[in-house]
Amino acid sequence: MFAVLQRSSLGVMGLTASTHFHASAGIVATFMVLQLAVYAVAQLPAGMLLDRVGPRLVITLGAVLMTIGQLLIAVSDQIPMAILARVLVGAGDACTFGAAIRLLPVWFPPRQVPMLTQITALLGQVGQIGSTVGLVALVENRGWRTTCLVAAGIAAVGIVTSAVLLRDAPAGATGQRSTIPLREMPQDLLEVIRHPATGVASGATGPPTSPGSSTR
Repeated sequence: MFAVLQRSSLGVMGLTASTHFHASAGIVATFMVLQLAVYAVAQLPAGMLLDRVGPRLVITLGAVLMTIGQLLIAVSDQIPMAILARVLVGAGDACTFGAAIRLLPVWFPPRQVPMLTQITALLGQVGQIGSTVGLVALVENRGWRTTCLVAAGIAAVGIVTSAVLLRDAPAGATGQRSTIPLREMPQDLLEVIRHPATGVASGATGPPTSPGSSTR
């Protein structure tokens, strides 16, 4: 929830951001696109780090990055600093959901994991409501800096809760750790990309069809 709130914070305050940075709507939109691009690209290093240090540290790191990003954008009115801030928010956001999902099969029976994955994703969208309702009301009444500082404070709560409350595995159990050398990761990545199950095209994971057959 905290990560989704940080992710969507700039989008819901777009008009105020345009005024604060004396920038056009197109420039503000570029901030958001850049943040999402960083979020997508950062999935790979975040996943590699997750394999090696576990979800607790990765989620905590993500909260730290998002807190720093929101603090930077709160205290600056310069566009380059705002770009750096949103890069940090995107990188921190990338650390969060995948690490949270990694916790589920360790703590819950396998039959519950699909349902809990969906519940985790749905609960995360509460952060969207928080930004759309809470941050918009706050920025209208208290201004840009206060609102961004509040967002940073929420991210800081994420640092504390993840560092104090999260555990990678139940007592007596051990979380999975990768022992694959980093130099082998590019080859492993290519193998994953080439696997039919990775394809996103319709029918990529389905059975082969004969000539003249149709699929739905």
